[in-house]
Amino acid sequence: MSSPKNKVRSILQSAFLRYLRRESNPDERNLIDQFYENVPQKLISDHDLRRIGSEMEQEIASQIQSQPQKAKRKYKLYIPTAACIALSFTFLTIYVLRYKGDDALPQQRSRTIVGATLRIGDDRFNIQDSLPKGGSLETSGGETVLNLANIQPQYLKDTITVSNPSNEICTVILQDGSVVKLAPMALVQYVSAVDGHERRVLAKGIASFAVKKLLRNGQRIPFIVETRLQTIEVLGTRFNVDATAEAEEHIHLEEGSVRLTHNLSKNEVLLVPGQEAFLATGESRIYVANNGHDGKVNAWRKGLFIFDEEKLEDVMHELANWYGHRIRVMGSAKDLPITGTVSRYQQIDDVLDIIEMTNKVHYYKKKGVIYVTAR
Repeated sequence: MSSPKNKVRSILQSAFLRYLRRESNPDERNLIDQFYENVPQKLISDHDLRRIGSEMEQEIASQIQSQPQKAKRKYKLYIPTAACIALSFTFLTIYVLRYKGDDALPQQRSRTIVGATLRIGDDRFNIQDSLPKGGSLETSGGETVLNLANIQPQYLKDTITVSNPSNEICTVILQDGSVVKLAPMALVQYVSAVDGHERRVLAKGIASFAVKKLLRNGQRIPFIVETRLQTIEVLGTRFNVDATAEAEEHIHLEEGSVRLTHNLSKNEVLLVPGQEAFLATGESRIYVANNGHDGKVNAWRKGLFIFDEEKLEDVMHELANWYGHRIRVMGSAKDLPITGTVSRYQQIDDVLDIIEMTNKVHYYKKKGVIYVTAR
């Protein structure tokens, strides 16, 4: 076993031995008793876990052998229970070490939202004890949800703030029916009225949005999310925003599309499913990459473009997004493989010159459009 696993197992063994000697405090005894009562028996049948449990049982037995004879008889009654508890805790330790989550949102530790706070105008609500009229706590998909979709009209002109200072994920249904999941320490703030021309939400920290499409007089009502660096116009979609760090922000698009505007430079990009965008303090452009391309993102942070056997058409699409130019790749040139690392020069011509010199391609400009052809 690795050092962290050995350390955890050592801590658990100490807890079991204290329990066996009846030296544990009431909280420890209650924890172990409850855990043992609720562990499914099928978990104890795994061969590897039985072996680990057997090793721990032997260690417990060796401790008992060092006790006086009278104490041995008393402790023997607890060996099966202690061994099963040891085995169960070993399984729990292995499960946590092997399956620690790494998703866009942190793993939810609890299905409640005890730590979330709600403020409407000047009124504060303790969600577990009081809610605004029409608000409710509901269960959906096995988790508790704060539903604000039916709050009374008296709140429609007030600013609503939901913050999540806890270490749990908080799920909120907004007044328009959109769903927001707030990671620990995240916050959303909005005016709940939907009879206007747009819906606007301020977000801080990490938040996941599932936006409901709404129409007014046959026209779509925009849903806009603002962070410190970016303004996201949502076109009926699901996406995640990470506005935790001051130096960089990130948006990951799951479905639909969003129009992303840099708050400082006013540069815009349109994201489609399978893409994510990055913004940095001091950088006026928005970097767009396909999901999972960590190498490209790291290159962007270093001021580089990196291409690895990518089709010329995809390369030009990336350059078009970055520099804000219209680029058309003609004919057979679309599938030409491009490999290399290029600095993100201020002018697109510098990058195109390097690509032209190192590959069998040629580019020219006509009426504001850059055309790229095979040579």
